[in-house]
Amino acid sequence: MSLLNKRSERYLKMGSLLLVIMTQGCVSYSQKVQQGHPGVDSACHHSVNVQLPVEWTVLDPIICARLTQSTQKMKLTKHQVNHFIGFLWTIPPSTPSLLALADLLPKTTLALLRGVEMRGVPLDEAEKMAYYLAKVPEIYSIHNIADFDENTSHIMGRQWHEIDYSGEGMSWQQQQQKYAPYDITDFKSLTNLEKFFPVESQLPYFKEAYQ
Repeated sequence: MSLLNKRSERYLKMGSLLLVIMTQGCVSYSQKVQQGHPGVDSACHHSVNVQLPVEWTVLDPIICARLTQSTQKMKLTKHQVNHFIGFLWTIPPSTPSLLALADLLPKTTLALLRGVEMRGVPLDEAEKMAYYLAKVPEIYSIHNIADFDENTSHIMGRQWHEIDYSGEGMSWQQQQQKYAPYDITDFKSLTNLEKFFPVESQLPYFKEAYQ
């Protein structure tokens, strides 16, 4: 076999391998679309390459706002948005608490799901957290749901060092030290949420801002 033929065969094998990798990487999304799983175009469709699963469309306004905002805090890039929507297609239907929370606290739900996608929060733990979070407004008589949702989304599904406190006159190190006596180590588990809100709800700002 000539050197040219050997090179051609090698490139053909490499191309076939790349095609397999690309196909396997998209299998969850493509299979569901082929099977007729409903999807809808995003309102920011010019920047999104895939459709959203219909059950998660309540998150679309938040996704588009995070994508187009000028400030860096909580901003999402086009790549992050497309990756996240691809992740949404992998979520099994057995997540009723997360779906319900999306209607009540969509920003917090988005942050929690990104914790599953990117920060190692187990999906079953996120489901437990969502069930608890849905009860928090009633437990603590929260009426200003919009501000509560916005502020809670900043911490949800994150470790202390992953929280951006810019513009709030504090740092994650200060906050971590402040909550250390209560053994609140992160915001990636139900156990820590159950420790956090009883403490947080006693602060003066909580009543002023939310109740």
